[in-house]
Amino acid sequence: MGDGFDLGLELVMDVRRRAEAAEHQCLDWPGGFTWWPGGVSQRVWAEPSFALEASPSWRVQVRSGFRTAFDGSPTHLSALTLDMTASALSAVVRDEDDRTRLELAATFHVHAGNLSWAGELVGFVAWLQAAEAKRLAGGQVGPGADDTLPADAGRGFPVPSPGWLDTPRWASGETSACVAQLASAPGVHAVSTPRGFAASFVLADQPGVGLALLEADTGAEWPGLGRGLSVALVAPGRAGVREALALNERETLLGWDTDLLGGWSARGEVLQHAAFFPDALYHEGLLTALVEDAVRRVDSVLRLGKPSA
Repeated sequence: MGDGFDLGLELVMDVRRRAEAAEHQCLDWPGGFTWWPGGVSQRVWAEPSFALEASPSWRVQVRSGFRTAFDGSPTHLSALTLDMTASALSAVVRDEDDRTRLELAATFHVHAGNLSWAGELVGFVAWLQAAEAKRLAGGQVGPGADDTLPADAGRGFPVPSPGWLDTPRWASGETSACVAQLASAPGVHAVSTPRGFAASFVLADQPGVGLALLEADTGAEWPGLGRGLSVALVAPGRAGVREALALNERETLLGWDTDLLGGWSARGEVLQHAAFFPDALYHEGLLTALVEDAVRRVDSVLRLGKPSA
């Protein structure tokens, strides 16, 4: 892999092979490709990242368009309330080149420490995102479906690579280690629960800002995906859909150090970042990586504040 800076591109090409791109229309471009699984326009690409201590590292991004004519009005923002909680591992964002076009987005940092299972995770995210984008595009809520697809868009979806049977569940030893890791951090209280753990965070240099609450449930279920791990982070204070959309978009920016797996949403003026990982995605080290990512996310929300769209 040369000097190591092609890790991300190698993974992107692996996703391309997993997607059986030969059976679909596919457009290659430097660093990534665009294709149309099931008629959904999806981009997958890699970009160098220096945001993490693990270096060299790349960040892989997956984007799928699902709606156009979004105008940011209260009516359209209200429609996003359901859209933003409909995806297990992607977030709703606006296309950076066309702010009226909505996409599902996911990002993941790739480095030597997670390369053994990163390709399987990203490949599954790409497949699932395409399926979820197609479902959202066919819904009755909000603006019309994405109308930018070519006439000969690809048929069907790639088959996800993880096996669904006889899959190990999230190891209790790693769960206990995550609790110990969280509890050792300043301003964090963490406890084990019957199906995972819960933690509360507060920054000592920002008294009165409130608590961020993190909960991991290894026995959760998601329609169509079965049993798995849910990770939910509730931010302090009050905010709405506009702020949730802006947080999702901020985490996709170059230089951001979090992995945008799952996304921000808002209900009843409560901001929450939520993600669901089916049992089939279990790999040793993934839960630890998710906890470390949640800690970085807490730090960013409390220190930088919640942006407005």
